[in-house]
Amino acid sequence: MRARSLSTRISHRVGCDWRASTAASSSPPPLGFVRFREQMAAAGAPLTFRMPDTTLSIRSGCLVEAAMSGRFADGGIVTASNAQMVGNRSVWWGFIGRENVDGALRAAAGPGLADECDALPAATPGGEKLLPGTARATGPHGLAAAAVLHSLAPLSFYIGGGRASAEAALKKTFESCFALADELELPSLALPALGCGVAGIPGAICARAAFGALEAAPLTSVRAVEFVLRDERCYAAFADAAHDVHMSGGGWGRT
Repeated sequence: MRARSLSTRISHRVGCDWRASTAASSSPPPLGFVRFREQMAAAGAPLTFRMPDTTLSIRSGCLVEAAMSGRFADGGIVTASNAQMVGNRSVWWGFIGRENVDGALRAAAGPGLADECDALPAATPGGEKLLPGTARATGPHGLAAAAVLHSLAPLSFYIGGGRASAEAALKKTFESCFALADELELPSLALPALGCGVAGIPGAICARAAFGALEAAPLTSVRAVEFVLRDERCYAAFADAAHDVHMSGGGWGRT
C-alpha cells in the first residue's frame, strides 16, 4: 500500500513552501521607514528601539563579524545548532554541501569550540545534546564574546500542527536563549534569525516569535539585544515588525 505521505508534494511534507511566504506585519511600514532601514543597512548601522528594560537593535550584517567585532566581548552569541551539536558535520541532508551560521561561527571560533561541544554529555539516552526549544552554553574560544549559546529551533517539517505550532516552538527557543543569557548574567546578546535557514521559516514569523519571547522575558541582566541578519528579507521582516510594534503603541520607542 502506498504511504499517504507520498500522495502529497514533498514541499508540503517538509515545509519548503514556507520560503515563498509573503507573511508580513499587520500594518505595512511607510515608505519613509523602508528607505530609512535600507539606508541604515547600506551604512552597516543598526535600527535601535528602546524597550522598558532593554535596547533592541536590528542590524543587516554577518553574525560572525558581530561575534568578532568586540561589541559583545562581555556578552553572548546565539547560534542555530542541531541536536548532536556537531555543526555542519551533521549527516542530515539539509546540511550537505552547505555552511549555515553555526558552521561559520565554528570556523571563526577555531577547533576548540567543536571539541567542547563533542565533550558535552548527552541530554537523552539517544545521544542528543539539544532538545527542540532548548539552549546550552559553551565558551567562546576564538570569538570575541563571553559565551556561545547553542539553540535548537524547530525544523518546520517536524511540526505536525502547522505554522501556529512552529511559531510557538520557535518562541520557546528564543525564550530559552534569553533565560540562559540572564542566568549567565550576560549584559548583551547577539542572535540570528533562528529557523529561517534550511527550515525555511519566514522572517516575519520568526520576528513575531522573537519579539514575543523578548517582551515576555523577565530579563534582569541582559540590557542589549541585537538581531544580526544577513538575509535581506529577514532584515526587512524584523525591521518592519519592530516598527509595527512601535507604531501600534506597544510601548517601544525608536532611538
